[in-house]
Amino acid sequence: MFKKNQIIDIKTEKLAFGGLGVATHEGLKIFVAGTVPGDEAKIRISKKKKNYAEGRIVELLKPSTKRIQAKCKHFGVCGGCTWQFLSYEDQLFYKEQIVKESLEHLGGFKDVSVNKIIGCANPWNYRNKMEFSFAYNEQKEVSLGLHPKGYHYDVFELTECHLPSPVYAQIVSTVRTWARENKVPVYESKTEQGLLTNLVIRHNQAGDHLINIITRKGALPNTHELKEALKDFNIVAAFHTQVNALTGKSTTRITGKLWGEEHLQETLNLPEPWGKLQFKIYPDAFFQPNPDQAKILYQLALEAANIQPTDTVLDLYCGTGTLGLFASRKAKRVIGIDNVPDAIKSAEANAIDNQISNAEFFVGDAAEKLKELNLQAEIALVDPPRAGLMPQAVELIGKLPLERLVYVSCNPTTQARDLKELAKYGFVIKSVQPVDMFPHTYHIENVVVFEKF
Repeated sequence: MFKKNQIIDIKTEKLAFGGLGVATHEGLKIFVAGTVPGDEAKIRISKKKKNYAEGRIVELLKPSTKRIQAKCKHFGVCGGCTWQFLSYEDQLFYKEQIVKESLEHLGGFKDVSVNKIIGCANPWNYRNKMEFSFAYNEQKEVSLGLHPKGYHYDVFELTECHLPSPVYAQIVSTVRTWARENKVPVYESKTEQGLLTNLVIRHNQAGDHLINIITRKGALPNTHELKEALKDFNIVAAFHTQVNALTGKSTTRITGKLWGEEHLQETLNLPEPWGKLQFKIYPDAFFQPNPDQAKILYQLALEAANIQPTDTVLDLYCGTGTLGLFASRKAKRVIGIDNVPDAIKSAEANAIDNQISNAEFFVGDAAEKLKELNLQAEIALVDPPRAGLMPQAVELIGKLPLERLVYVSCNPTTQARDLKELAKYGFVIKSVQPVDMFPHTYHIENVVVFEKF
């Protein structure tokens, strides 16, 4: 049996959730980053456990026929879209396989049918928000870009990124030049000195842009020069967020407007009867980063829920309330629960802005709030964080007299685990529909419809 630091030859068989290649050696599964199915590689074992091992490529002996040239020049350095070395068709295939294998091996659903994954019509330039980081380069100049894979403090000089609009790279370059010319200091965690930490760029479907420069406590110099330099990029709102986060003290954030509007305006438009919702996108507000796919995901979940005019709908882990607010167009009543106070504030504001009066939102843990409110409902929409449902939440949801449960998840492994437990309460899977929200990454959204008999 092989040991840690031993060098062995492997052939990658498939991809796992998390993006790692999977090989088998002497009966043990080995996970290797940066490999695709069919790759033959010499690897060094970096971690050895009883049931699996991890390895790192020492030499790529024979590249797979599935391996392609990545579009982005930063691929391999950047820690972002790690699947660019696969065609988009192959990415979709392996994501669908991951959903099937998760349900079978982790959920115990042997014969469940999985619908063909819904991919992006345009798998490039789909993101409407990106966060970039400031650092010093080797010449002690201000650098602005993204973190290299595995490094949280270093930054590589970004000159292109194909996930958002091409305008983002131009804005990054302009802000970088302004920071260098004005000698704005970068914050360094080791000394707790400096100012600049991050730049957030957002845009709406109309092409309006918002920027937010995030710093430690202190004023930004010559912002009028920055405004002038950015005049060609349709930046309708610019902000400066100061973060007071010294070691051992509580963190405060103060956001002030540099110029322009108070927020971006965005619209999500679904077919009738769901209609459209208007949203005010403030600097820190959550909004789906891929709105085109989000509309597909929402429509799928809502139609699968089969909401009737007499139904009460629970929107658990509701975030800013988007799914529940659409559901309110057909339901008698919608009740949203989330444990993030700011998210609930946004959900309540979104309800008011869209003149929706039959949706209520509560702050709190989903399980505790369900127990406290003693809620009764016909339908539950569940969209938990990556870690999935806590055992108490599974039990309380399982005991509700629901007719239908629509479980939306960004983690097919924890979703499969939860579905296995929920099945003990009489739920049966009616449909499984993966949706690709984030091309060129391993991330998957999956919509599972459960009915109780």
